[in-house]
Amino acid sequence: MDPEICHHSGTALTFAETYRNVLRVSAALHGRGYRHGDVVAAALPNCVELPILVYSCAARGIITTTMNPLYTEGESLEPHTSSGNRGSYNTRARSTLRIDR
Repeated sequence: MDPEICHHSGTALTFAETYRNVLRVSAALHGRGYRHGDVVAAALPNCVELPILVYSCAARGIITTTMNPLYTEGESLEPHTSSGNRGSYNTRARSTLRIDR
C-alpha cells in the first residue's frame, strides 16, 4: 500500500498521486510562461496544494517563496514587492490548482 500524505485538509494523496499532480502542475506553470529563475509566491495554508506547488516549481527551477495566507491585502504587498515574484497562488487560486486522484 502506498503511504498517504496530508490528512489535515481532509484530502489524502498517495505518493504516486502526488507525483502525477506535480508533473501536471509543473507543465501548467511552464505553459503559463514560468521559467527557471522566476519566483512564485505561495500564500496557502497547510494543504496538499502547497507541497504540490513547491515541488512543481522545483521541478522547473522556479523559486518558491511562502507567505502567510492570513495576511491582509496591505500586509502582503511588501513581501510581493520584495520577492520579485511573477505570480502568486493563494486560497482564492486553490481552485485553479485542481488536485487529481
